[in-house]
Amino acid sequence: MLDELVHALRAAGLDVDEVFQKAAAVSGEFIYDPCRSGTYRDRFAQKYNRDRSIPIHWRCLAATLNPQPVAFGVIRRLLGWIDRCDETSQRNLPAPPFRAEDDSLIFPPEGSEEELWWLTDVKRKEADVKKPDEDGPPSSESDAQDGVDEQKDVDALTEDSDPNSPRNDQEPSLQWGTI
Repeated sequence: MLDELVHALRAAGLDVDEVFQKAAAVSGEFIYDPCRSGTYRDRFAQKYNRDRSIPIHWRCLAATLNPQPVAFGVIRRLLGWIDRCDETSQRNLPAPPFRAEDDSLIFPPEGSEEELWWLTDVKRKEADVKKPDEDGPPSSESDAQDGVDEQKDVDALTEDSDPNSPRNDQEPSLQWGTI
């Protein structure tokens, strides 16, 4: 797609390097170096960002237009069913069964590869890595004390420092004349 863009910019009489420098400055995530040898794609470099955990990579046009094909399929089946419901309600007919037009399930069945259809590919990778269950009671006395200390820290941060506002242990006072 980049090659087509270069041809279109040249056909329009624009300076390709200038346009690409301005484009890279929009998001601030890339640097464009017109002096770098190679193709135009080689002249783009990702800016270093230590907070980014997933590297940016080039996508083809199809992946750019449809980044979540599994989710798109589910949404398409759901919208098709909604259209059929709308048509039947306008004709005063009963609603169609909650199935796709080809009589398949609208949402993927539990346990299938497509079960997590709403997640991005990055989130699916995170879901594959099992994390230990932390919903149970603390495993030791020190863990229980840590939870109490953390709650005190949160309470201290959220405590209201306005002397005119009512505290939890006081009744709110009515002040006439203020709206």
